[in-house]
Amino acid sequence: MTADPYQILHQYDAAITGYAVIMPAVITLGEFDRWKNAFLQEISKRPDNEKFSLLVDTNQHNFETLAALKSFSDFFRTNDSLHAGLDRIAMAAPAAYAAPFDNTDRAAFCGSFSAAYDWLAEKG
Repeated sequence: MTADPYQILHQYDAAITGYAVIMPAVITLGEFDRWKNAFLQEISKRPDNEKFSLLVDTNQHNFETLAALKSFSDFFRTNDSLHAGLDRIAMAAPAAYAAPFDNTDRAAFCGSFSAAYDWLAEKG
């Protein structure tokens, strides 16, 4: 059995006190919605006062449709269930996507997965 090349994966990592999310080369709306629902289900089981961080590796990906891009953007910017427990978020993203964004104590755009990981681990 081979892995689905469109599958979005996440895994808890104690070093960053949160989840690393790995995006596929092409993000489809159906797969993003499947992952989003599974992830929200998982974080709903966390104690209410337990915060977590999120590392999202978006460094090399494309969106299949504009609807997929909108769903992605809306989820990470405005989802109340996500933000209720979210302490910090780091996005591994190309510099062109991060240019208008200034890093804060709670959110950062980093040029690589390892830089994003290190930023979260330092803040932990």
